Parts: sequence; structure tokens; C-alpha cells
Amino acid sequence: MREAWIIATFVAALGLVAAPLSAQQRAPTTVVACSGTFAKDSSHLKLAMFFDSKNITFTDVEASDGSKVPASILFPNDPKRRLEVWWSNETARKDIYLIVISGQSTWTAPGGLRLDQTLEQVEKLNHKPFKIKGFDKDRIATGSN
Repeated sequence: MREAWIIATFVAALGLVAAPLSAQQRAPTTVVACSGTFAKDSSHLKLAMFFDSKNITFTDVEASDGSKVPASILFPNDPKRRLEVWWSNETARKDIYLIVISGQSTWTAPGGLRLDQTLEQVEKLNHKPFKIKGFDKDRIATGSN
């Protein structure tokens, strides 16, 4: 009888420990890394399967030169979760060409790089200073390590 109680207690405790892990595993990521879901060989279908098809659309977005580019948009109606994925093969919607994080989006790069950080914060993440080469007409900077 005592052994059954110990096993039941252990199973219940294991359930409490495992529950947060399984919930965490199901939680969508907000880090964009060049692997996994965002690997170079990814596709619109892979994104739809990972983030749920109701959270992705395929439409034209505006490029910096004013032209329209077809892209997959994750969370198109949520400015804080919006992410644009441009494809090398636009027809098949596969092979990532560019990922655009802009506006109010809270997506981050590995290591914590995100929008609206100061130069000091970026240098700290980089572990050393870097040089800004210049800005384009849209005030987008180009830097070098």
C-alpha cells in the first residue's frame, strides 16, 4: 500500500514538473534564428504548420523602393507580433530570402537584439563597438563589425 502511495505521489509530482515544460514547448517563439522554422529552406507551409494557418497570410508588402513584393506575413493583424518573410522562390513560397522585423514588432534575434535598442545596448550585445557606414533614404543604417 505504501509503495502505491509513493508511486502515485511521484507520478503527480512528475505531472506538475512536466506540465510547464509541455506548455513552454507549445508556446510560439518570438526569436528569429536562421534555423528551425526560419531556416533558409523553410516555406510558407512550414510556417503555417508551426504558427497555425490562421496566423499567416500571403500578400504584397511594400519594399523600401516603393515596389510591391509578395511575402508571407505572420500575425498580420497584430503589430507587436507581425513578421514579414520574403521568399527566394515566390511562386512556391519557399526558401527564405529576407525576414523583416519592423514597426512595433517585438520579435528578436538570437542574443536579444531587437528594435528600438540604443547603440550602447547593441554594442553590449555585440561585445565590442561597431561602425555605422551610413543611412539610406529610409533612415536604415548599414553597419560593420
